[in-house]
Amino acid sequence: MAMNVKPSAHDDEPMFMKLIRVICSDTDYNIRAIGAKFFKDFFRSCGNEIAGTLHFENVLLPEIIELVNDEEAYVSVEALEGLLEVLEHCDVETIEEEIMPCVLKLIEFDNRI
Repeated sequence: MAMNVKPSAHDDEPMFMKLIRVICSDTDYNIRAIGAKFFKDFFRSCGNEIAGTLHFENVLLPEIIELVNDEEAYVSVEALEGLLEVLEHCDVETIEEEIMPCVLKLIEFDNRI
């Protein structure tokens, strides 16, 4: 499904992207894992187009980082894989300030993966 979503989906289909955000904050970890898988596929298909945009910086990146910090290791790993799909398209500042602290926290403190 994520492969069919355009990078402009937040403008073209705002309710769809709101649904994805709700899925990512569900209380059931299986549902959150679906959200993480969506982001992984979405970033794989259009990460180069979406990275660096305001929507990515203000909405998508915080969502995927929240999933990386999820209490369930399965969700964290899926989200981390999604983050890696878009990493090469991010600027150095975003990587150093947003992504690396999240990854280091996951590795050092949680020691779940």
